[in-house]
Amino acid sequence: MKTVALAVVLCSVLSGAVHAQDNAINPQAPKEFKKLSFCIGKWEVRPQSVSDDAPPAAKMHAYYVLDGFALLADYRGLDRNGNVVFRGTSFRTYDTAKGEYSMKWMVANQSHYTLITAKMDGDDLVSTGTGRDGQGEFQERYRFYDIAKDSYKFKLERSYDNGKSWQVFALNRYTRVE
Repeated sequence: MKTVALAVVLCSVLSGAVHAQDNAINPQAPKEFKKLSFCIGKWEVRPQSVSDDAPPAAKMHAYYVLDGFALLADYRGLDRNGNVVFRGTSFRTYDTAKGEYSMKWMVANQSHYTLITAKMDGDDLVSTGTGRDGQGEFQERYRFYDIAKDSYKFKLERSYDNGKSWQVFALNRYTRVE
């Protein structure tokens, strides 16, 4: 049921994104949400992943949706010839009632998803989440760090044993291309 509800929400967001007028943050958006603006734009992603099946390159396009109160980040994993071999999207907003970022990650053509909450830790955005993929249920934590105007880094770790052990799932460096 959660998967269906999440899919409905994301489909609504995606259809709204097509009609986005100007890709600008809403001036009435919470000041905390504005801290996510570092990821707006088009990015080249260089995975330094430990996963054998990770694509060798990727691209991401992040833009505002829902009248500038949320953002959508479309991620495409590329093979060595530049063909898209993986598609995922992340919906991000700020929950003023809870005082935290709320994020949803979904993978195209699969029922894999992650429900994520995040907070700022100094200049870093750190998160925890739960989800499901081909290996089963997992806990997840990640960090956006070394955030600069035209680059940042991302580290993702997962646990499939309720947090007893963690494995690095992805290490990425993002470089702005537009």
